[in-house]
Parts: sequence; structure tokens; C-alpha cells
Amino acid sequence: KYQRIQCAGLYGDDWLKWLNQHDPKGFDWLNNGQLLIKEAYSGQQSLIKKNELKQLLTATQKWIN
Repeated sequence: KYQRIQCAGLYGDDWLKWLNQHDPKGFDWLNNGQLLIKEAYSGQQSLIKKNELKQLLTATQKWIN
């Protein structure tokens, strides 16, 4: 849907901001997507809340569809 040059080099908050700007469903990625940029690199056992993960999965599914 988008060319690599538009988003492939983005990471961290810049990536979440881009998702905010382009999400047709209007999910607030910047505030609710921090899990995506912090947990993967934390090096600790995650204490992700089930409802937070479910919210991200639902938003991701809506984005893809």
C-alpha cells in the first residue's frame, strides 16, 4: 500500500507517528503503541497486560484489512 521509501526507515516514535497519520481507523498508535517499540528490546521478562496486547492486535488487524 505504501512505498518502502515512505516508511521502511522509520523507527521508534517516528514510526508510531507515521502509523497515526496513515491509519484509516484512527487508532492512537503514539500513545497506545509504545509496547511495540519498548518491549521487544527491554531484555527483561515482559509484564504486558492482556488488554493492551489485545488492543494492539485488534488495531493491527483493522489496519491490514
